[in-house]
Amino acid sequence: MGEAQQELSNNQIELVTKMRQGFLFDVSELLAGVKEFEHLKKKLENRRLDYDAKQNKLSKSKKEKPALEEEVRACQYKYEETYNDLIALMSRFGEREVLGLLIFPRSPLCRRHYCRHWWSLPRSRRSSLPKATR
Repeated sequence: MGEAQQELSNNQIELVTKMRQGFLFDVSELLAGVKEFEHLKKKLENRRLDYDAKQNKLSKSKKEKPALEEEVRACQYKYEETYNDLIALMSRFGEREVLGLLIFPRSPLCRRHYCRHWWSLPRSRRSSLPKATR
């Protein structure tokens, strides 16, 4: 009996350790992604302001200035490049979310959790849950 309890406690400690490591890794990865998103968002805003300022300067100039037009094109290119980087980052977030939704509900602990809460939901909401959680 004592050996079984010891083995059970060892398995419980191992499970808790694995869950914490997985959860903490996911949270730290998410936090890094959010920081990168905030950085790119701020960078995009600054590039937009710079691009708008150059466009206004170009529109207010009375003569055509090729150097000024080149500056506007360079600012537009930088803005579009940062915008594409931000869109790519957001799509990576979306892919991670989809993968998490496909993998996580298949675990036995998650199914038990969802099943317990599924019955407490109104009937209209039950049909909106994925079939894997039922």
